[in-house]
Amino acid sequence: MVARVLKGEKAAFQPLVIKYSKLVYTTALKIVRDPAAAEDISQEAFWQAFRSLSSFRFQASFSTWLVRITVNKSLDYCRREKCHHLLRDEQEIYTRNNIPEDLDPQEAVIKLEEQSELYRKIENLPDIYRRAILEHYIMRKTYKEMAGKEKVSVKTIESRIYRAKAMLKKVEPGGEKNEMPRTSTS
Repeated sequence: MVARVLKGEKAAFQPLVIKYSKLVYTTALKIVRDPAAAEDISQEAFWQAFRSLSSFRFQASFSTWLVRITVNKSLDYCRREKCHHLLRDEQEIYTRNNIPEDLDPQEAVIKLEEQSELYRKIENLPDIYRRAILEHYIMRKTYKEMAGKEKVSVKTIESRIYRAKAMLKKVEPGGEKNEMPRTSTS
């Protein structure tokens, strides 16, 4: 269908809209948490996909490419509308950097949902611990960089991150672990 649209058969895009409308809508809804906004974003995502179809490289599936557009449109919406459930620009950085292009769209939505849940828990941490987690795991700052900025020792930063991770684990129902991405401590 994509090839047919690229050859000038514009009507061939409609079956793609029908096939992926639920995926696009649920992806947007999980990010913006507003049904009306998710509907608008879905339309914008399909319109953007249609206009940008010539840039589709067939390296990933069309649905993966479409989900990527939807995530970006949703994050743009949240940046404009100041969605309160997202943590500043850090979530955008984290989301864009940790959902691989070739990931199956349903897996991408699940990963995005898991990340959103983790961010909700991080939002509830005391400021000093939330900042330590975000700076180290999201902004990829080293302990040394963080210590210099905060004017504290590296051991203090290590302690803050350890305590923050312990708090996040306590939040988990049933004692399940909340895994943070692994980074170097140098």
